[in-house]
Amino acid sequence: MTEWENLLRNWQLENKLLRVEYLTAKKGKSSFSGRLLQFYPDTRTLIFYMDDTKSVISLYLNQIENINAD
Repeated sequence: MTEWENLLRNWQLENKLLRVEYLTAKKGKSSFSGRLLQFYPDTRTLIFYMDDTKSVISLYLNQIENINAD
């Protein structure tokens, strides 16, 4: 596993609250606070639970601009 994969796994296991900034084609730059539910290295997909809206979002790794652990 690479260093960033280990970091993602630790955040998932610790249920860390994360601040995620990401890009979408329709809305441009957006952000949310949430928790990492799943990480799929083969498809480079991350699934987050967004605490504010109580919803789930799926992002590709290349969409993510920044992730910070609060």
